[in-house]
Amino acid sequence: MMEKRIRKQAGGLRPDKYLSEWQQQCLLDYVVKKAAGGGHRAAANLMIVEMLMLTGLRAAELCYLTMKDLPMRHGKPVVFVECGKGRKERTVEIPTELMRRIGEFAAAHRVGARAGSPMFVSERGGIMSTQNLRAKLRLIGYAAGIGHLHPHKLRHTYGTNAYNITGDLLFLQDQMGHADPRTTAIYARTNDRRRRQHAENIGTNLYDSLSKHTSALKSDCNVSNDKGLL
Repeated sequence: MMEKRIRKQAGGLRPDKYLSEWQQQCLLDYVVKKAAGGGHRAAANLMIVEMLMLTGLRAAELCYLTMKDLPMRHGKPVVFVECGKGRKERTVEIPTELMRRIGEFAAAHRVGARAGSPMFVSERGGIMSTQNLRAKLRLIGYAAGIGHLHPHKLRHTYGTNAYNITGDLLFLQDQMGHADPRTTAIYARTNDRRRRQHAENIGTNLYDSLSKHTSALKSDCNVSNDKGLL
């Protein structure tokens, strides 16, 4: 019987697990442009992308958000996750601008919704399923020109961005609802600006030396050519 191979990973996330800055810009440009054309679906798609990129929520956590979990109901600059992974509750801090935009979305597209009603609804008016969410993001990703997009890729993008900006793993662990800090630590090794600077410094050192060596070789060649002309 063959032993099961355990894949060990050094460094950060694989490059295909999160969005680059260019991919993030392409995604935002696409959903903003579509939402500007009007319509509930386009507005909901924009709100979904904003929520995932600025909270790091898991697919099920986003789908099961209800109106009472949102800032305009409880008055706090947080989103309340009532049933996260492992049936754990948590609050997720959000920026003031997102708080405002959630309120505008609810006022325009969830008028009269009760406290226990979902923030995002399906075409039939019920809770949006995680399957529907994944299908929606897949279509958006290809339409935006960034390829296959799924909720967890946006969660990883949030984690990577948040660590780059704050450098605070404890904050990030709380935000993402990780039970084990070792899970959060991978974001400290993913596209980190300080690690990138180390790589750039190493590259600068090598290419400076290479440039000096090349210049020296050219100088020697010129001297040799001059002697040959005498």
